[in-house]
Amino acid sequence: MLKILHLSDLHYSSDYQHSQEFYAPLLQQMKNPLDNLQVVLDEVLPKQAIDIICISGDLGDGASAEDYHYIRDYFDTHFQGIPYLVTLGNHDNKSLFWHGFYQKQCNDYYNDVCIIKDTVFISFDNSQYNNANGCFDENQLKWLQETLTTYNNFPVVLMMHHHFHDERGVPPIEINQQFTDIITNSNVKLILCGHTHHEHTSTFATIPYYVANGLAFHCYNIDSHVNFLQSYGYSIYTLDNDKVIECVQKHVDGKTYFRI
Repeated sequence: MLKILHLSDLHYSSDYQHSQEFYAPLLQQMKNPLDNLQVVLDEVLPKQAIDIICISGDLGDGASAEDYHYIRDYFDTHFQGIPYLVTLGNHDNKSLFWHGFYQKQCNDYYNDVCIIKDTVFISFDNSQYNNANGCFDENQLKWLQETLTTYNNFPVVLMMHHHFHDERGVPPIEINQQFTDIITNSNVKLILCGHTHHEHTSTFATIPYYVANGLAFHCYNIDSHVNFLQSYGYSIYTLDNDKVIECVQKHVDGKTYFRI
């Protein structure tokens, strides 16, 4: 069996001075999302034999290279040696991520591959900085096709930031037929996404697909206002014979701390 801890939307920054103007005030007032992450780790890791931690984007928000370096140090220190895989979201500046996480001067999409218990995990970047809807870049799709072909004899878990279905008024990524064809003719067994900050379970091209709760905040439309709550959560999936046999989705309620 294989056990995955799915986290998403950390939105960390040391000061949020460089976040988008719309988001900066609410981000500056919220609790440090690393505190929420620590609560999750303290709750999950002593009780669950987690094989891999998947973080599906928006690691930072107006984050500096130093912030991304701090995030990586935090993961390396607090994940207790458990392998982890990240992808980027629309609030992640790619060049600053590369500089902080890997000390590289680069502004490319970020993709990664790792193998855990004979299952291939692919981090596929379908984000663009400050583009809330994401995109399927042609070169990215070529990389995905080649990578899935390389690992065609392995079951695959595919992770990306942007989701596929309209969820709580958050527009999904525009589905590209080429992407659909690639996925349909692959050995992808599970798809993990983020972006909405709210748990969601569905299928895409008959493949199970899950969105995780965000670690930073939740937002709801209440009384003609958008209310931001200090809520967070996570998901744990147990796979056996390439199928999800158990899904635990945890949501921790919090108080409204910002209203528009």
